Amino acid sequence: MYIVEFEPAPTHMDDRVVCSSGLWSGKAHSCLGLLCFDSFFIYIVVVVVVVVVVVVVVVVVVVVVVVVVLVVVVVIVAVTIVAGSSSNYSSSGICGSRVVVVVVVVVVVVVVVVAVVVVVVVVVVVVVVVVVGLVVVVVGLVVVKLVLVVTTAVVLVEVVVVSVILIVAVFSSRIAESKEVIIVYS
Repeated sequence: MYIVEFEPAPTHMDDRVVCSSGLWSGKAHSCLGLLCFDSFFIYIVVVVVVVVVVVVVVVVVVVVVVVVVLVVVVVIVAVTIVAGSSSNYSSSGICGSRVVVVVVVVVVVVVVVVAVVVVVVVVVVVVVVVVVGLVVVVVGLVVVKLVLVVTTAVVLVEVVVVSVILIVAVFSSRIAESKEVIIVYS
């Protein structure tokens, strides 16, 4: 008599989860079609994505703060220069103050534009690197799993072929022995 024990299916995400192939595994997997990915790789991908997102957010926040500070400084300087020049009745002083204000404004605008361009370039590069890295990881895992599946299939086919050959050989030897016995007793 054979006693068959059925293991209950998990009701929540624990250290094991059923893959789409219907097989149990000793550690957590995430199933994609017929492929089961190790949780270790999933954790790595999640950590990489979180780190990249945090870095991008920090860079953007720093650039925004710098731009805001520069704009506030320019406004304060411009207001101060204009207020000082308005109390001065010499036309040369007013003209000189306006030139200074224009130069400061142009410099700040250039700095802001450069900062925005740098932020955009950094964000695009980071996103591209993350996407390419994730694609490479997923493709690598898929290739590894497919190689394992193909190798397992080949081994199973070889086992079946060898088993069939052995069964045929055993039956043929039994038939030959029975014929000899019949011949002997006849």
